Amino acid sequence: MTDYQLLKTKISAILVPLNYVEVTIDTERDLDGSVDCIYALGASRFMVSWDGEEDCGMLEKWTNNTWIMVGNIVHGSSKTELVRSVDELCRSLKITIQEKNGR
Repeated sequence: MTDYQLLKTKISAILVPLNYVEVTIDTERDLDGSVDCIYALGASRFMVSWDGEEDCGMLEKWTNNTWIMVGNIVHGSSKTELVRSVDELCRSLKITIQEKNGR
């Protein structure tokens, strides 16, 4: 499993049960291995991205016609560190969704 696939798998495990649908599937942006996908539910959008050149990933939310980062950038420095930082990003996503739903 690539670092991007790990990130995407953990994020989709949160979004898909909430009825988000992957509307843009694994779009490669350049020759360095950068890739992203977008999940949508109505007007709500989240983009999972991996920057192949910088070896890092991120999650962004579409807000007021611009992409805003959710949580921190995750790095693939080691598998242990990657898993830890992806788990932290997932916690940030859950908080973002709860705030959106007014909880």
